[in-house]
Amino acid sequence: MKKTLLIAFLSLAFVAAYGQRTPVTLKNGGKTTAPMLRGQHPGGQQLQPAVPPAVGFRVFEQEIGTTNFDIQTLASLGRRIGEPGNGTIGATWQMAFEPQPGFADRGTGYNQYDGSSWGPNPTDQVESSRSGYPSYTVTEDGTEVIISHKALPAGWQLIAYTKAFGETTWSEHILPSNVPNGNVWAKIAAGGPDGNTLHVLGISLNPSFGGVVYNGMVNHPLYWRSTDGGETWDKQDVILPGVDSSLYLSVGSENYTIEANGETVAIAILPLFGDILVLKSENNGDSWEKKTVYDFPLDKWNGEPFTAADLPADPNAPDSLYTYSTDGSGSLVIDDNGIVHLFFAELYATGNPVDTGIYLNLGTNGIAYWNDATEMLTTITGAADWDGDGVITLAGDIGQYRYNNSGLASFPVATIDADGNIYLIYMAFHEEFVSSDDQTYRHIFIVKSEDGGETWSAPYDLVNEDITEVPEFVEAAYPSIPPRTGDAIQIIYQQDYVPGLTPANTDVPDQYIMHVALDKATFGVFSAAVETTIRPEVVALSPNPAGEVVNVDFELMQPASVQLELLNLLGEKMQLKRIGNLPQGQHRVSFELEGVPAGMYVLKFEAGDKVESHKLVVR
Repeated sequence: MKKTLLIAFLSLAFVAAYGQRTPVTLKNGGKTTAPMLRGQHPGGQQLQPAVPPAVGFRVFEQEIGTTNFDIQTLASLGRRIGEPGNGTIGATWQMAFEPQPGFADRGTGYNQYDGSSWGPNPTDQVESSRSGYPSYTVTEDGTEVIISHKALPAGWQLIAYTKAFGETTWSEHILPSNVPNGNVWAKIAAGGPDGNTLHVLGISLNPSFGGVVYNGMVNHPLYWRSTDGGETWDKQDVILPGVDSSLYLSVGSENYTIEANGETVAIAILPLFGDILVLKSENNGDSWEKKTVYDFPLDKWNGEPFTAADLPADPNAPDSLYTYSTDGSGSLVIDDNGIVHLFFAELYATGNPVDTGIYLNLGTNGIAYWNDATEMLTTITGAADWDGDGVITLAGDIGQYRYNNSGLASFPVATIDADGNIYLIYMAFHEEFVSSDDQTYRHIFIVKSEDGGETWSAPYDLVNEDITEVPEFVEAAYPSIPPRTGDAIQIIYQQDYVPGLTPANTDVPDQYIMHVALDKATFGVFSAAVETTIRPEVVALSPNPAGEVVNVDFELMQPASVQLELLNLLGEKMQLKRIGNLPQGQHRVSFELEGVPAGMYVLKFEAGDKVESHKLVVR
């Protein structure tokens, strides 16, 4: 196993310009396209096929809680863990143990680390009655804050729970709102001039579940602020500039996230069919500036059929009717210079001209990155090509076992340290680990940037034999980390031994909430991976699509032996060109394609121990 991982780190280079992706193939009849699963009423389960649980396995991470409700989020997870100070940690998750009727005991699970040990696994939820989908933050003065939603006589309402670390009683604060029948699915962040302001983002309740079409939108994102720890809310039901019916019909459940650092606050809007936006405030939420990260080609799309002429040309799209988008999961960090860094899971989607449904390409693989200093959108990581054949090969019908609308990589969550190093964790398929019924396991991966997001390390699998006894049988999902990190990166995630989710009205096997403290000083794979990083502009193919020849332009940082290899999408070698030793600097090499059938291929570029794979279309 260690040898396999080492080879993977030396061969992978996920620092790639937006549009450069590793091909994906699904075996055993796997499908790359499946109908979209729509978010349901707060507390609703997603319908997934049952899988018999594996038994008898043992793990070595610190288990801090359990749950039998295995849906932690419908899209963006937000923060579930924080550090109140003096070496302490607070951790939260969605917890329930009674599937019938409808997980009536669902609420927030909470555990704390007092500097020497975690408490026992909790059995009681923070809330006094059924609640859902918590978000967690810690203020500068060490106050812990949880926000979740619940049904009250006045409708669905957002409620903040606060306490000082070490106390056992939570104070309850209902967020005021004039939205008929209420709001759900909130995210929370702490900031402000003293670090004690609470910023909250939620959405109005969908009319299908008793809400209303609010200001022209089915689900309307809204903003709240409290400058006194939740006692009062001086901003409520705030409509953010541009996040309204002029641009959207709806924004999906948890298709957004929020973060703060001092008086800089950032909100990301991440709809499946709509513009991807960042809203930035530099005055603690008093006013906002809108920045468009990705201009979706179909404004206010209502499900009606469209043609390829309505979409921009995209060589990475599965076909001409698919358009680039996101699965709604994303994360923000704000560095000490006030630069906003956004991460989100990529997804290709289309509308069906027959039934006006929405269909997803579940083979989409990529975590996107953007910051408001460069305003460049790039793909930085995703599911890894662990066997180095240039193709990610997965087993089974991943559409039946997916987490809501996610593709091969999803649920990114980012953190930043005092030196400005950015760390990103995310969930992705591991192509080498397959269950007894041919379903591919997902693991948690981490990458790092030491230069403000310009380059990124190769992905490191956090579920490995140094931490977990049987990583090849572990399903790991829903990672979370604090927005700031110290010497150790505090991570929690949900673990079991069955790939994917469990169907509604079915007994869910135990899900374990695991904690891992990753020591940055001894995490040697980062330094090794950074040394093999290739910059986005190193390799470029032109023309692409190509005819009888393609030009390969590249830059060598140092002298290296170079070769080019053409593979088809099954990973089979079509042509090999050994160029030999070249000096440092800019180079162009012509690669002959005479006799190569028209289609899509992978051109693998190797320079010394550095490897990049690029999609090439031959006409």
